[in-house]
Amino acid sequence: LQNYPEGIGKAQLKEFTTHLAVYLEFAGPLYWCGLFFLGLLILITGVPSILVFCVYFILTGFAIAFITTFAAQFLASIIAIHIARKKSSDKSLPSYLMSQLSDPRFTPGQLTFYARLYLSYPSRTIDLLTAAKMKDFENLSAVYIPVLTGTALRMILPVLWTSSLITLIRNFSPTPAQDYSWFLYLSGLILIQIILPKIPELMIC
Repeated sequence: LQNYPEGIGKAQLKEFTTHLAVYLEFAGPLYWCGLFFLGLLILITGVPSILVFCVYFILTGFAIAFITTFAAQFLASIIAIHIARKKSSDKSLPSYLMSQLSDPRFTPGQLTFYARLYLSYPSRTIDLLTAAKMKDFENLSAVYIPVLTGTALRMILPVLWTSSLITLIRNFSPTPAQDYSWFLYLSGLILIQIILPKIPELMIC
């Protein structure tokens, strides 16, 4: 704040994020590991992955930010399911919900995959229900692929929308009109993804 006596605006934020990105570009692997595990711990607590992606995106760019956030969210889900099974967290769920989870017509993999397609359902809640659905003899590796694919599909639209928003705020692009159109298009898709659980007839599962 002492370096910006006139206040912090868009130009100052651009300068700060650019300096930080350049610094991290030449930082050692220890810094990157620390940044990754910090994101992992934040995600385990239930913070939406889009907030973690924002920080990574500003510092590194889209590709690395997406891969890092995706890997951290996947590990966070696996850890959360493992902890929920160890602590028998299903005992805290209401009986009517447990009776629905006992339905043999769907598997834990189906539950954890399809539920992740809808942003209205928090990831850690899905992990808790997945753990409650799994039998004691079932191996955790049985849900690796559903969690992996479900997390990837869940993140695609939000990260594209967020990166588009940050691009507009930064105002670095030579085609602002096209960026606004892309942002509005993604905003419409995000709204549809959020609203879908309110209309069961339209849900994929």
